Amino acid sequence: MQSVLSQSFGSLELICVGDANHGQSYAMCQALADHRTHILHQPVPGLARARNIGIAAARGDFVALIDSTDIWEPDKLMAHVMHLRSRMPVGISYAGATLIDEDGIATGRRQRLKVGPARPHEVFCGKAMGSCSTAFFRRKVFDAIAYRPQDADHVCYFDETLTGLMEIECWTRISLTTDWGCEGIPGLLTRCRTLGYRVVGDIAREQQAWGAVIDKLAALQPDLVARYGDEAHARLLRALARRCIPACEGRLGLALLRAALTRFPGLLLSEIEETVATTSACLALTALPRALSDLLFPSFSSARQARS
Repeated sequence: MQSVLSQSFGSLELICVGDANHGQSYAMCQALADHRTHILHQPVPGLARARNIGIAAARGDFVALIDSTDIWEPDKLMAHVMHLRSRMPVGISYAGATLIDEDGIATGRRQRLKVGPARPHEVFCGKAMGSCSTAFFRRKVFDAIAYRPQDADHVCYFDETLTGLMEIECWTRISLTTDWGCEGIPGLLTRCRTLGYRVVGDIAREQQAWGAVIDKLAALQPDLVARYGDEAHARLLRALARRCIPACEGRLGLALLRAALTRFPGLLLSEIEETVATTSACLALTALPRALSDLLFPSFSSARQARS
């Protein structure tokens, strides 16, 4: 909230959406709120539902989403507004991110996304747009994909039936079903927090969600899924392996990397630095004595302490 309210682009509204299970968060939001802040409740928990309610309530010409774990750099909104105002056919602007740990300390890793126009298969494979906290939209983009499920009491943009990976499905659906362009701009404008407390359960849930996402996208564009499905899945598996590192789950990370390379061997040459770094960290967690791995990788020690 502080990173949003302190943006250099000050003409904004901040909509905070929570559910009945987060009373402490509600009190914190009230303490930080100013006249630009609106706090909404949703009776039914769910990340996709919270995003849908927030988007529907937004009144501006532009919409940006930020997860509660992430932080925006001060000029993020200004950079995206200037980009979209100068590029009328473009509906989505995005930029890369710096990865931080639970305490907000930079891990030394970055999420680098494609700069310039992004094609649908690049969005599908995770090379563009990134997470909810890195993307920025014209309101008309969400209007173009809005739908109301049967018996629903609100409009949906994200699919609330998915147990995970709703961003991949939504971003790809936008690129396949609308005429709005998608472009990346230079810079690392978001700090994305990497958490590892419930990584095993999260990975199992996202692995299960992958099948549902593929089924939906195959119905829209079967050729896209047939041609790029293995690469997209492999890149997802590598991303899940990275999430094993702060959780000190090296063996699980290596298993995910093996599955990724089996599915798409070309991943070894695609962003080779990221693949090698993830493999090295998982190997260190698995093969090296704990004291040595903590010495070589100080973040392991703090991750183990947080986990315990």
